[in-house]
Amino acid sequence: MSSASFRSRRVVGVLLALLLAPLAAAQNIAIGNATTTEGNDGSLAISFPMTVTPAAAVPITLTVNTANGTATAGSDYTAVSSGSFTIPAGTTNIDLNLTVLNDLIVETDETFTVTISNASSGTIVTTQALGTIVDNDAAVLNLASVTQPEGNAGNSPMTFTATLSQPVQGVVTAEFATGDLMALVSDADYVATSGTISFPNGVTSQTITVQISGDSKVENNEQFSLGLTNLVRPVGITAINLGPDAVVNGTIQNDDVSTLTLSNATRTEGNSGSAPMNFVLTSSNASAIPLTATVNTANGTAMAPTDYVALVNQ
Repeated sequence: MSSASFRSRRVVGVLLALLLAPLAAAQNIAIGNATTTEGNDGSLAISFPMTVTPAAAVPITLTVNTANGTATAGSDYTAVSSGSFTIPAGTTNIDLNLTVLNDLIVETDETFTVTISNASSGTIVTTQALGTIVDNDAAVLNLASVTQPEGNAGNSPMTFTATLSQPVQGVVTAEFATGDLMALVSDADYVATSGTISFPNGVTSQTITVQISGDSKVENNEQFSLGLTNLVRPVGITAINLGPDAVVNGTIQNDDVSTLTLSNATRTEGNSGSAPMNFVLTSSNASAIPLTATVNTANGTAMAPTDYVALVNQ
């Protein structure tokens, strides 16, 4: 072999060695934190960034494990136990994708950890990362109005339903109170009611009962208000509010009727002029509203206008 050929091959070998040297160096492997906003159903990926410095000449395999933080495996994310992950040869940046489980629960942002270990080559310089699941849900608290016959005596329950539009992680409370409108506590139409309503973890519906008072009095339908105030949310959750129907009306339907009875009347006529003959109109029930009737007369043996003054649609 000529000296020139030998020198040429030596130069090529040195260049190859220089090019391959970074791939032969020890790799530093690191994993970074990840954040994703959950959806409403199904699942989505949360991507943890991984770096390899410098790139390796051969694939690197790792063991992956997850652990609960405030997020719970099976309901918030899919757990990985002794999972295997491969970093292809020549790669310096790659994502480790895990699965977040979506839901409609109003909750705080939640976290879990990912740990990598047992690298087939290189050194793991960052072994653990934090996964943060940002909640995207919100809830409103509303009441449903109620209409109910009053009854004839005593008290009867009028039940209102309070509803959270979405389940909530933790306890939600609100204060409630009734207020006079056309219906009056002082007129014994209903019993003033106030208190606190509580929604335990995950509960979306509760009831509030107001006693309404029955009578036989003829009256218009009457209303009182029921309103929610002073909403208290679980710690760390702000996306819960009182809705447009946080104040509603309870309508007490009148279920009474009155029968009007007209009595006969007798009067001795005079010798001249005119005199009133009074007929008594009686209502079978007391009434809180005016009762009206149309009055017409008709001849019997007495003849209008010589014996009496006729009334037409009076």
